Amino acid sequence: MKLIFKIAFIMIVLIGCSENKEQNKNIQSSGIMLGEFSIEGMMCEKGCKSYIDNKVSKLEGVDECNIDYDLKLMTVEYDLASIDADKIIKHVNSLVDGQYNAKLIQENEVKQEESNLN
Repeated sequence: MKLIFKIAFIMIVLIGCSENKEQNKNIQSSGIMLGEFSIEGMMCEKGCKSYIDNKVSKLEGVDECNIDYDLKLMTVEYDLASIDADKIIKHVNSLVDGQYNAKLIQENEVKQEESNLN
């Protein structure tokens, strides 16, 4: 009889833990990120800078985009719930038949939010 209770107790603990892990998967951390990207392939400050800035700013989840042409640096503020650095890089690299080459230099969290996706 004690053996049955021990087995039942162990099963309840294991099932409870696995359900908790599933719930934790549904609670994702999202936040506002500030990413710095290097961009190669820009030919002119007015045309290329404005074009890339305009295209990145229109992406869903991007709050702000600034480009320093002289430093070949793009700074983007974006919401991880909608977009990530890889998607931004792929988008920039696809512009004008691959003329530009963006790479992530660093990424910092600006604001932490927790959203429940249940």
